[in-house]
Amino acid sequence: MKAKGVRVVWAGQLPAGVGVREALVGANQWAEFATDCFLPWYKDGLDWRSPGCVNYSLLGYAKAHTERLTTRDQILLVSAYHPPTGTRLILDGCHRAVAVQNRSSRGLPIPEVRVLECFGVRVSEIFKTDFDPLLRIHAMNGKLKGHSRVPKRV
Repeated sequence: MKAKGVRVVWAGQLPAGVGVREALVGANQWAEFATDCFLPWYKDGLDWRSPGCVNYSLLGYAKAHTERLTTRDQILLVSAYHPPTGTRLILDGCHRAVAVQNRSSRGLPIPEVRVLECFGVRVSEIFKTDFDPLLRIHAMNGKLKGHSRVPKRV
């Protein structure tokens, strides 16, 4: 199938060193899960092409910005997790993740969060533009804020 010169091919396999998993994150696990999360949004109005750009952490962004949940149903997030650095990048559902974090930090009930996640040492190559700033900070500091806990499988 072609769309404006782009051909989509699915070979049925992921690159070596990459897997996919699904997890359900409840209210009891949310705080631990959110600690590792970063967003593909950048501080100081920069974007991924800007030298020295820095991704927002989910916790940092949620402290300064408010989002509202529009549903009480299960929330879906799509993320990529890089085990060597303990870094999770929210790929889809950033506004939903911020809304859940806003509720959680105020002690309000949160819905169950379903996470579909690509993980492995090569996710930083697949999502290079958004992981490069995170890896640069990791290389300078030796570790990003967060830990390398992964959600339990469903």
